Amino acid sequence: MSDISIKSQVSDSLFLSVYEYPHWFNKKKYIFYNKTLQRLIRLSAINTKASQYYEKMNFNIFGPSITITALSGIASFLSTSQYVNENAQNAFGIGVGIVASISSVLQALAGACQYSAKKEAHRTVAEQYNNLIITVKFEIEMPDEEDFTDKLETQILDIQSKCNYFVPQFIVEEYDTKHALNKKSNNSNNSNRSNSSNNSNSSNNSILSNMSENVVINIDDKNYNTFNDNRVNKSLTRDTVDNSSQNSINSDKTEEYIDGNTTTIINGSDV
Repeated sequence: MSDISIKSQVSDSLFLSVYEYPHWFNKKKYIFYNKTLQRLIRLSAINTKASQYYEKMNFNIFGPSITITALSGIASFLSTSQYVNENAQNAFGIGVGIVASISSVLQALAGACQYSAKKEAHRTVAEQYNNLIITVKFEIEMPDEEDFTDKLETQILDIQSKCNYFVPQFIVEEYDTKHALNKKSNNSNNSNRSNSSNNSNSSNNSILSNMSENVVINIDDKNYNTFNDNRVNKSLTRDTVDNSSQNSINSDKTEEYIDGNTTTIINGSDV
């Protein structure tokens, strides 16, 4: 069985035709889906961080509570044991009461903060955002639903309604700061590369950079003309072929006008 489906670069000779986007899928939708993809990635990341944070906080409360409960059981057993003198039994009895009170306070605090519920809510939302990210990537690569925008809006609103808890502000600020630094670093690297190459190489690098696996384009690229009218694209293709053919002919046959006489040169020989 052929394994071409797992290869990122396949010879064009294997295919009979070139894939074309549906007529209803235009540049505006393409850019909108890429912007939405970035928002979904952000929401998934911060909700995942929030779930991990609340899980840690929940463990910080229930961990000591479980330990205190275990110690309380041991002390309760010793307070009734015949192998312990009366004074020790009284001490263990008092200790059981104190430890039980502390455990009750911790459990009440955990119930009031609802760390466990927050953890599950953010985890569920993060998983659903991940599923939606996959769906959007498929739609960007191979669009097949004309009403996908309406469905996407409904799904996002439905996901947001399932989580009534806010993400901690420090998590949002941490993600935004890190993302801004990465973006600044990438822009700096791109600027350095563009300064070291000529205009034609810069144009080629810009085109290649838009062909990443994440299908995220630079919407500020002025040379981005993918979604022009099909007829214009076909006309440009024909013009390109005609120009290349004419250039090929001119490379084999040129004419020079010397003193009013025409001298034809074919492959470097005078005729």
